[in-house]
Amino acid sequence: MGIKQIGFGSHRAESAELEAETWTHTTSTVIECKLCETKFYYHDLMNDENLNINCECKNLTIKPTPATAAKFKSFIGVYHDEQYPHIYEISYEDYLKTQE
Repeated sequence: MGIKQIGFGSHRAESAELEAETWTHTTSTVIECKLCETKFYYHDLMNDENLNINCECKNLTIKPTPATAAKFKSFIGVYHDEQYPHIYEISYEDYLKTQE
């Protein structure tokens, strides 16, 4: 029988196991302007360090929003002028089809 850790030690061991897991994409988030129907896909945005884009009608602006106390530098901020965006999920396979 192995040694069972209790307290914070067990949480650290569990966190290390979770970080070591390989994560497989199953869905992709779509941000769509309701006015001009421009679509942005999360997977296209997440690696863009100079992210500051607008939809065709300039209703939506997507830009970094600083993150504090996190492992990453920023969140993807979605800002609107006239109309809220439509944000939804599609399967990762469908996302890959948009890249062809």
